[in-house]
Amino acid sequence: MIDNRYLLEELKRTPLEQQRIELVERKGQGHPDSIYDAVAEAVSLALCRGFQVAFGRILHHYTDKALLVAGRTLPRLGGGQVVEPMRLVLGDRAASGYQPARGEAGRSVKPRASEARRRCLARNLLIVTNPRSTMFSFHSK
Repeated sequence: MIDNRYLLEELKRTPLEQQRIELVERKGQGHPDSIYDAVAEAVSLALCRGFQVAFGRILHHYTDKALLVAGRTLPRLGGGQVVEPMRLVLGDRAASGYQPARGEAGRSVKPRASEARRRCLARNLLIVTNPRSTMFSFHSK
């Protein structure tokens, strides 16, 4: 019986490690991948700190699923106007809150995530300082 799950082909070019030059794509600070990677990391770090304070340990969470939808602007020399803000949707799994003990207030991760996003954008994208420049939603289960 022939196993058809695997396909092997001969390499018809110089292997990468033997080539004199390698072309690499670099993504800058304003690239959508860089933006949401930075925000996802900032949110994760903020959640870790919050969980550590609230529970004395870091709860299981993921924040690496993100979608950045471009907005619309009317650019002009020395300024411009945001017509429609960019939208950043971030989420996956995080303890969205917990059952508090009697007399204790519950805690939500959404305000912490939103503040981490705001600080990250202010630090990394200096031109995106106006909160109306971005719409942010954090979803977790």
